[in-house]
Amino acid sequence: MDNFQQCNVVIQLCSVQGKLITEVICVVPQQISEQKVAVDELSNLKKNRKVYTQQRNSNIFFLADKSQTLGSCKKELDRMKKELQDL
Repeated sequence: MDNFQQCNVVIQLCSVQGKLITEVICVVPQQISEQKVAVDELSNLKKNRKVYTQQRNSNIFFLADKSQTLGSCKKELDRMKKELQDL
């Protein structure tokens, strides 16, 4: 089942509970897709490339370690997948 179909199932199950809950739950599959792209991009970078991470709630970027950034992105992806399965 792809992300769009999962989103539709969640909407049908939660439509009784209200519009706000439906919208929040429906965003999760799109965020998972975005996180997968980030992990793939980091995995395919050449060794000499630099990686910058953005500080939360700011426009400031800091030089970061590629392997640590990739690891944290993978952890976030796993967390999102688990959250979707728990629904």
